Amino acid sequence: MSGKGMLGFAVLVLILAALSYGAYFGLFLDLPLSDDPNSWGQLGSFMGGVLGPFFSLISIALLIKSLTLQNKANVNMFNELERNKKGDVVRRFDSKFFNLIDSQKVSFANFSLDFTFDEGGIETFKSSKAISSLEDVLSSLDGLDNAKNYKGELIKRLDDDDDIFSLVRVFYVIVKLICDAFPDDDEEHSKLRKEYIVTLVNFTDYSMVRLMLITMRYGNYASSRYLNGNKDFKEVMKDLKLQDYYDSI
Repeated sequence: MSGKGMLGFAVLVLILAALSYGAYFGLFLDLPLSDDPNSWGQLGSFMGGVLGPFFSLISIALLIKSLTLQNKANVNMFNELERNKKGDVVRRFDSKFFNLIDSQKVSFANFSLDFTFDEGGIETFKSSKAISSLEDVLSSLDGLDNAKNYKGELIKRLDDDDDIFSLVRVFYVIVKLICDAFPDDDEEHSKLRKEYIVTLVNFTDYSMVRLMLITMRYGNYASSRYLNGNKDFKEVMKDLKLQDYYDSI
């Protein structure tokens, strides 16, 4: 029952009590109203003794109701503060996250690889062209014994200037930043990690994503090993069908 309901009920009881006493003494006992102040004082004392405990009970019930509502309000306020706190954490993270993606785009725009051809010539390819050329060279090694080792050595030779290493490290840093920002195993953090990793992949040039997968399979970088061992990233690979490319290279 609400506070207003309790108060209304108390007033109703008071009115009914007064009417019942009046009816009993006036109608059944045929007693007139007394002019003696002492009699009225005694009646007041009697009514106070009868109704006092009842109103005390009503007061206690209203107090309990008030405390319950206050506790509920405090819980709601705490939950709201927690939501605001989490929102602030996400907003701060968003700023850092998208700044790193912008830095990654700049790094990929400047990325290049030098390829040596049978004729002895060297040609430099940049960005997406460099990745597609790397894929062509890797494909040419398919069918050879120990092809995986040859591909690993090829990547190592092409990365004399650490261009591949640097680019992979940028991607790794962003993935690690996501996992460090939302480290808990609960459903909320798990969902946030995957959402941000999906966003990262979608905001990353597809050629660069393919390079990440190539180095994960054939590279010997700590950053590549981290990505291979990252449960959330591996699940995103499957969800986005990147695992198919990984298995085919």
